[in-house]
Amino acid sequence: MNNLGQRFTTVAECEAYLFRLRGGEKRREPLAVMHTLLAAFYNPQQRVPFIHVAGTNGKGSTVNFMRELLQQAHVRVGAFTSPHLQRMNERMTINGIEIADERLITYVNELIDVIEQQNITPNFFECMTLIAWRYFADEQVDVALIEVGIGGRIDSTNVATPLVSVITSIGFDHVDLLGHTLDDITREKAGVIKAGVPVVTAVTQKEARDVIHDVANALSAPYYAFDEHFTFTCTHADATKQQGVFEGISLRILLTLTMLGEHQQRNAAAAIQAVLLLPNIAVTAAHIEAAMTQAMWAGRFEQVLPRVFIDGAHNEQGTAALIQTLQQTLPQKRYHFFYAAMHDKDHAQSIAQMDAVATTMTFTTIPLPRAATAEALAAESTHAQKRITTDWQQAITQYMRTRTAEDVLIVTGSLYFISEARPFIQTLGE
Repeated sequence: MNNLGQRFTTVAECEAYLFRLRGGEKRREPLAVMHTLLAAFYNPQQRVPFIHVAGTNGKGSTVNFMRELLQQAHVRVGAFTSPHLQRMNERMTINGIEIADERLITYVNELIDVIEQQNITPNFFECMTLIAWRYFADEQVDVALIEVGIGGRIDSTNVATPLVSVITSIGFDHVDLLGHTLDDITREKAGVIKAGVPVVTAVTQKEARDVIHDVANALSAPYYAFDEHFTFTCTHADATKQQGVFEGISLRILLTLTMLGEHQQRNAAAAIQAVLLLPNIAVTAAHIEAAMTQAMWAGRFEQVLPRVFIDGAHNEQGTAALIQTLQQTLPQKRYHFFYAAMHDKDHAQSIAQMDAVATTMTFTTIPLPRAATAEALAAESTHAQKRITTDWQQAITQYMRTRTAEDVLIVTGSLYFISEARPFIQTLGE
């Protein structure tokens, strides 16, 4: 495609431009703009074999398990994930390597020409999705792992037929868009299921599983569910690893996971099952063993320094998994939470869960228009030792000076907060 004129020369300029795009409000045809963009670039999504991953939580971790496994099997694998922690490039990787700045800038400049020529108003995520499809098609990856943004049925990634669909979990998030009942939310996410295409799910609630099963049946899509067709039975867990047995239809294997928590057992199992369903890809027990040990995912119960964790638990289900993992791996410790979040999230349940186990609760805010104020968050806490700080860096530094071996720091909430806190905390260990 001819570029009518270079607009930007840095990724920072591209990112600033794309974040300003709003894409209008509710659209009569939610995927119309996405299809226009794709058509302008000759429908790259039709040239990319892929696994489509939906779910309230666990999408990124499941993608990461699959990426490691496919790389172990010498498959050239693309991955499209969101959000990014520090650089927009993180969203598009091939074999774990981010898209190069020059390539990303070129794609954005070419995209701007189409936006102006077609007089359309895409949003940031639609632009990222288009670039991911183009990149993976141009690079001719063997398999791409495409993570849904929100929901599934009308998500901008839902524009092609995958090799396998995965639904990791169902919880109450983005209820204004997806619906206020478990049934409504599940049906939106089950929109990624395609006729005759296998679907793998690690969803735990029977009501939600029944919906997924019914949609799969109606579409003659082979259905594989955790605890029905494949399982992971934990035999040991500590603060550095968890071990257990994965058992599938024709495979039983002892595994060690570096990613901690019961939810990661389900994510790992779903990842293995999904990859085993891919045609023409040979995966061995040795590939699976190595991949499960090596898989790590920044910002998901990540121990940045000894007894200092960051976790992007930005909804009720994520917070429950975080606390369960803490109590499983670091019992009888004093938990100190630092929390910041967006105002359009339902914080009450997450804060109540943390209040129940915390020694102290510290609330802060981040410099974004959608950020909740520290005061508003603290008002939802009933903890006797709750604090508000406008300078979380100074507060964390002070905590690090006075902590003991019994204290554990957990920085959590919005992934945007995590993206700021992670590099700062790393400097404290230098």
